[in-house]
Formats: sequence, C-alpha cells, structure tokens
Amino acid sequence: IIKSGGFDFIQFPNGSVISFVGVEDPIKFMSGEFGLIILDEAHEIDEDTMLLLNTRLRQKCSACRDSGKMPCNHLPRQVLLGFNPDTPGHWLWRLFFDGSEPTQHGQYKAEVKMDEYSKSLGDAVFIRALATHNPYLPEGYVERELAGMKDYQVKRYLEGQWVFAAGECIFDIDALTEYATQFPDPLYAFTFEAK
Repeated sequence: IIKSGGFDFIQFPNGSVISFVGVEDPIKFMSGEFGLIILDEAHEIDEDTMLLLNTRLRQKCSACRDSGKMPCNHLPRQVLLGFNPDTPGHWLWRLFFDGSEPTQHGQYKAEVKMDEYSKSLGDAVFIRALATHNPYLPEGYVERELAGMKDYQVKRYLEGQWVFAAGECIFDIDALTEYATQFPDPLYAFTFEAK
C-alpha cells in the first residue's frame, strides 16, 4: 500500500485509489469517475446528493480504457450505503423498503425508481445488521448504552425500526379532523390530474 501521507486517499501499487472524502458539496465530484461509492451514515445525506454521486459511476478499468472497449463491466459500479433507520418515508426507507420483498437477511427490491416518472436505477438489496448481531461490541454496550436511550432511539438504533421521534404520526389527526369540521366548504379547492 502506498500511503497518502495524511491526505484523503490511499493508492495501491496497481494504481487503484480509495478516496476518503466528505459529501457536503457533491458538486465538486461532478467531473469524477468512480467504480464504487461507499457512503456511511447515509441517513444524514440528502437524496439528491446520493443521486448526483450515482451519476459518477462511470469509471472504466485501465484495460478497457486503453483499448477503447465499451462498455466496461469489470468494475462493480455500485453505491453501498451504511445507515441507521430514520423516520418512515425517509428517502432511504422509500429506496429499500417501499415495495420491497423480505429475504432471509433483509429486503430486496427488483426495481428502484426515485419517483413515478423516473427510469429504474437497478435493484436494491438491504441487509439487516443490528447491534445485537455484532460480536465485537464491548460487553454490556447493548444493555447499557443502547437500551438506555430514549424510546424512539431504542426503536431505531437497537431494534432497527423506522419510527417518528415524537410518536407514531407526524400529524395530530384529532386536530386536523377538528379543523376540517370548522371549514366544511373551503373557499378554494384544487384538483390535480395526471396528463
């Protein structure tokens, strides 16, 4: 391994490079070419950042690049995401769970579309990995540090559930129902039709 001397990459003798960078400004990667992208703590990254980075999966191996061969299928050209559960409806929940099928180790989604109009980005595999699956955690960590958190945090970080921070619903249904009875005939109503 050729060490980078404290910079944000490691270069291997075969020329392969692993870059360690933040994604606060994804525009700086718009001219980049990557064979694999790994994002940790992806629940803290917005959906558009992941989509922009996904467009950079265009790197070719040196043999294909030198010979001009198209397409090059020697690199994985995948985005791997490590994340914790967040709120239901979060873009990661939609990506991996909405419309997916359960598997032995998580979920599988044959076709990933970011909205109803977009083309498929391919498939998605979710592998469930809870803290209780990790044999290398310090003794008592799960029972003390994780189990001692607030209820919604225990559900997210220990049990792997996608829950709201303040209960089961983001809206106060009773208040909305009461509000609707006060204004049974609104002054303006909008209807939307697909064309």
